[in-house]
Amino acid sequence: MTVLKVPGFVRKYNLFSFRLKVSLLVVLLCSLVGCGGLFFFPDKTGYSLPSDFNLPYKDLFFESSSGHRLHSWYLPATTTEKGTVFFLHGNGENISTHIASVQWLPAEGFNVLLFEYRGYGLSTGKPTVSNVIEDIEMVYLWGLNNEWLTQPIFLFGQSLGGSIAAYAAATSDVIKTNTNALVIEGAFAEYRTILREVLSASWLTTVFKYPLSILAPACYDPVDVISEISPMPVLIIHSTEDEVIPYHHGLELYQASEYPKRFISTNGSHVGAFNIAENRQALLQYFDEVIEQTCCKAPYVLEIKSTDSE
Repeated sequence: MTVLKVPGFVRKYNLFSFRLKVSLLVVLLCSLVGCGGLFFFPDKTGYSLPSDFNLPYKDLFFESSSGHRLHSWYLPATTTEKGTVFFLHGNGENISTHIASVQWLPAEGFNVLLFEYRGYGLSTGKPTVSNVIEDIEMVYLWGLNNEWLTQPIFLFGQSLGGSIAAYAAATSDVIKTNTNALVIEGAFAEYRTILREVLSASWLTTVFKYPLSILAPACYDPVDVISEISPMPVLIIHSTEDEVIPYHHGLELYQASEYPKRFISTNGSHVGAFNIAENRQALLQYFDEVIEQTCCKAPYVLEIKSTDSE
């Protein structure tokens, strides 16, 4: 088994770590604010740049419908272009750490657009599940209109980003129409279920697992809508050793999906599948199969205020 080495400054993170458990308790006791916000832990610190991986890139910015400034990195393919991967990260830190999951794709012919949710990194505002989904659709439209998203397009989400990606792909006509395949890794099936499981892991928070889980945004559960993604191909990846999102979540999402669908069972840490060369090769093979079996769709064009800088 070959393991991909990444620079030492790329920190490991746990989606539902002790920090999250304690933070949830503080939120409960001090200020029970927007339920969707319980799942987001933005970080404004920049830990790395694409140039640290010897990758060319552009900083891209656009204005959301509510006036927030949203940031993305665009990594162009460094060999013959095959398509574009639109990447949605997990709930901790920002794209400066999550880039480790996709930095290998430009060398394989894929452009990568890494979207930074509201409040993360250089993006302004405060994230909730609903406004992140809204922003993803806006970035899709903007990216298509400005040729940053070139066909074929693969929507790839990890952890919380995977759960959000599945819901968005099932419910947004813009995303469904312009996406050739959905890939999710280490995603959870239901917000309330994962919150209860996380809170059950510690004596400090287990007493709150039922009252607090009621606040979770159940109306956005990906397991309820993932069947509607069909006939778009879906690839679900989950580790049997995932210490953050239990393996059964991946299986439930797969069982609820309609064909064409595929499941990759792997091992290792949470959202660590592509540290392993065999999994990277499997994903590339999947992309090639989708490209061969589907034709590119016409872009959905809409005027959106946007700016970009070098």
